[in-house]
Amino acid sequence: MSRLGDRLKELRGTLSLVDVEKGTGLSRIGVSRYEQGENVPNPPNLKKLADFYEVSYKELRKLCLEDLYSDPEELEIVLEWAEEMKNRR
Repeated sequence: MSRLGDRLKELRGTLSLVDVEKGTGLSRIGVSRYEQGENVPNPPNLKKLADFYEVSYKELRKLCLEDLYSDPEELEIVLEWAEEMKNRR
């Protein structure tokens, strides 16, 4: 089960994978693998999907992290670390 994949499928709705491919420049096979939870999109590809579906990149990134870190405490540690890194800039 992939939270990100489920959300991507939901966002795609009645659009075809070809529609997403044309709108994002990502291969339809790649998008299908993201939806199936077989692959995880890198940040630039995740941004393309967020822009295409007109949703927050942050929302999709959080789902991606939740898939990678199933333990809520571990996820919280990663999110805190990411916020610290962001604030160092």
